[in-house]
Amino acid sequence: MRYKVINPIYGSLFSLRLSFTPTFGFRVGGILRNLNINDFPILEKVDEFPPWKDIELNFIDDFEHLPKSTTSTLVYRSIFYEHRHRFSNYEPVFTDGSKSEGHVGTAVAMGNTIVSERLHKFCSVFTSEIYGIYLALTKMDSFNKNFIVYTDSKSAIEALKKINTLSHPLALKCAEMHQYLTEKGLKIAFCWIPGHAGISGNEKADQASKTASLMLENFVPLGDAQQAVRILILKKWQSIWDEQQVNKLHEFHPSVGHAIISNLYRRQDVIVTRLRIGHTRLTHKHLLCSEPPPMCSRCQSILSVKHILIECPNFNIFRLNRFGRNITIRDLLGENPHQNLFLFLKDIGFDKLI
Repeated sequence: MRYKVINPIYGSLFSLRLSFTPTFGFRVGGILRNLNINDFPILEKVDEFPPWKDIELNFIDDFEHLPKSTTSTLVYRSIFYEHRHRFSNYEPVFTDGSKSEGHVGTAVAMGNTIVSERLHKFCSVFTSEIYGIYLALTKMDSFNKNFIVYTDSKSAIEALKKINTLSHPLALKCAEMHQYLTEKGLKIAFCWIPGHAGISGNEKADQASKTASLMLENFVPLGDAQQAVRILILKKWQSIWDEQQVNKLHEFHPSVGHAIISNLYRRQDVIVTRLRIGHTRLTHKHLLCSEPPPMCSRCQSILSVKHILIECPNFNIFRLNRFGRNITIRDLLGENPHQNLFLFLKDIGFDKLI
């Protein structure tokens, strides 16, 4: 379940031979170190099932037709007791997973026995839920009984219902373990139950998953690792971006990670972008020509986009006509630019100088 992308000798090799392009793994290693991420094991991909083996999992849908928003816990418990009466020859096994700040846990409640494990902090809630089901299946190997696995994760049930070669590795492991157990003669079913409905076994598993402290399997599915690293990179990027207080674009785009989607025509989009970053032909041509910065003839201050759009009294009449009073730069150039912005630029003749 472990793999290394960074060979220890690469550091010496690439420092001595600058003409050598560092490998992808070595470059990624630098990023991970910069983010203070230690090496972690990636969950290996499960081999595909041979075509002559059918994956047949049994599901019980006694609760699927009851919307959680309109069904009381009393009704759920009543239906569960009736359900257990019908399936009294099946041993109930409750699984649950949870994720909070810096803690991911999973648990299995089987009779009076509760087994809980802590997972790597990069694991998702879904991984904790599906691993709980896999953990439950592994515990059945020493019994000669029929079991129903109860989980309050609909996504885990859906993943087991739609198993294919692209499924989550743990979902494939569940199918593999299920195949092994059924070949031994065990009958196993899976059933979704509502969470926090007062069903005793589910409540025990839920509590145990939140307090799990023992880490026996230190793995991270590749998809979870990619998402975790992406979030850390975005946080790092955001912290750097937040320090750029003098950056004009920061005022209009304070959060990284998503682009400002525009419905403007291409020419209009270019104009708005140049106004947001504060770089226009009128205000920055002097840099190319090695000249002094242009000055406002009325105010005797350096010309800037902000000065032209909302400060200069030369354009007060046009400003009042197009925008009204108390206009701000964000009102004009925010995520949805003011509808009269281009008319105002045309009124003052600035549209040809951007």
